[in-house]
Amino acid sequence: PVTIAFLQFETYGITIVILVVLSVIQLGIGTILDPRLVGERVDLSPLVILFSLIAWGWLWGIVGMFLAVPLSVILKIIFQNSRSLRFISILMSSRPPSPPKRV
Repeated sequence: PVTIAFLQFETYGITIVILVVLSVIQLGIGTILDPRLVGERVDLSPLVILFSLIAWGWLWGIVGMFLAVPLSVILKIIFQNSRSLRFISILMSSRPPSPPKRV
C-alpha cells in the first residue's frame, strides 16, 4: 500500500501518513492483540508468548519465531507433568491454578 501511495500521489505527506497509520496498526496487532488471542487458546500468558518469540527467535532465527508458541506449549506440558517443575507451568499459564484434587 505504501509503494502504491508513493507512486499514486504527488506529495509525500499522504504516503508518510499511510506508512505511519499502517505501522501503528501492525504494532498494535502484533504486540497486544495477537499474544492475547493466542494466549487464551493455548493457555499461555501473553508475556510468555512475547518472551518465547524473542528467545526462540534469537536461538533459531525466523524458524524459531514460527515454532515459538508450539515449542513453548510443549515445554509447558512437560513442566505440568513433572512434580518438581509444575510451578513453572503455573507461572506460564494465563489462568490461575486450579485447586488440587483430593482422592
